[in-house]
Amino acid sequence: MRAARSVDLLVDCSAAPDCIRYQCPVSAVTADGVVEAQGARHQFDLVVAADGARSLTRASLWPRAPRLRQTGIAGWAWITDTALSEGFGTIWGYDTDLGILPLHDGRTYVYGGTSRRGADLGSFRDWAEPLPSLIAEASPSAMTTPQILEARPPRHLINGRVVLIGDAAHAMRPTFGQGAALAMEDAVTLACRGPAGLARRWPRMLAVYGGAKAGSYVATPRTPALGVIRNWALRITPNPVFGAAAGSVSYWRAPGGMAASNPSGA
Repeated sequence: MRAARSVDLLVDCSAAPDCIRYQCPVSAVTADGVVEAQGARHQFDLVVAADGARSLTRASLWPRAPRLRQTGIAGWAWITDTALSEGFGTIWGYDTDLGILPLHDGRTYVYGGTSRRGADLGSFRDWAEPLPSLIAEASPSAMTTPQILEARPPRHLINGRVVLIGDAAHAMRPTFGQGAALAMEDAVTLACRGPAGLARRWPRMLAVYGGAKAGSYVATPRTPALGVIRNWALRITPNPVFGAAAGSVSYWRAPGGMAASNPSGA
């Protein structure tokens, strides 16, 4: 979903759209629910800190939380208007992994990351189709090039009237595509169960964070020799076993007993 569409949905669902403030950078947040922005102080009953991997809130109110770390992985993400009927999934090299996912409106989402120094998308035009065709359609103006960062979730997600969700709570590697999905789980849980319900999510956050980190060494083992070993291990692993292991992180039971699965991280 494009960011502009997300904002439109937020406005449509808001009981008071005029309370949404644009281009209003926050300069400070305190544990008693005070937010400082553009020289003014605002008091709230609950502050939901969803301010990303470089969270100002986490840095100021969780000073002992695990620090944000560089992973050494450069990333890409873009959407094309091409509608594919096949060719979806992930493609693994020894230092690069790329993924192709269908979107509900017929477009195609492409993402990837590499630890190869100096590599750009042109370095992968000789990979299997449909990837080269999708790379050819990539528009620099519509592409994001995220710097992949990670931060283990802090043991306590609540500090006074402030809670952490999303990348502010658990920035992670994109191995299983669960970063955005986990953030949506946070939001649904907070809305349905309040801060106490969110606090009980720490074991799942830690499990998915750890799984994404461990999985990245399988997806991109960093050397050709380890890549050969990885490929051999995958060939002898039964598909149901691998599918169950890889898919276990995407299964989540939503509050109220409704099962939800996010294999695409969307």
